[in-house]
Amino acid sequence: MVFLAACKSGSRETAWSGVYVNTARSTYSVAEDTLRIQATADGQYRLTRSTGYRVIRDGVLLPKRFRSESFKVVADADGQELSEPLNARSYRLDATGDLLVGRVVYRRVN
Repeated sequence: MVFLAACKSGSRETAWSGVYVNTARSTYSVAEDTLRIQATADGQYRLTRSTGYRVIRDGVLLPKRFRSESFKVVADADGQELSEPLNARSYRLDATGDLLVGRVVYRRVN
């Protein structure tokens, strides 16, 4: 008699869930993005993007403003990529566990 068992240890669900950050600067602004990815009960994911940004006007940093948005994202069949159907964005993990959104790298902080 042979018994087969499977476990979800090290699953992609665990790999995706976490907090990722990115800081960007341009001539016109400074922004700090935080992405939080959480698995949902229906096997999908909730992605919350929080951004704090400061506009630069005439070389002076204006007061910080905040924006937050939340999306439902879906994993592809083999769990290698998350996609956000509303904005057609895709999310991938690199070999170090950092999150790639196009060419932008978000560092994992937990």
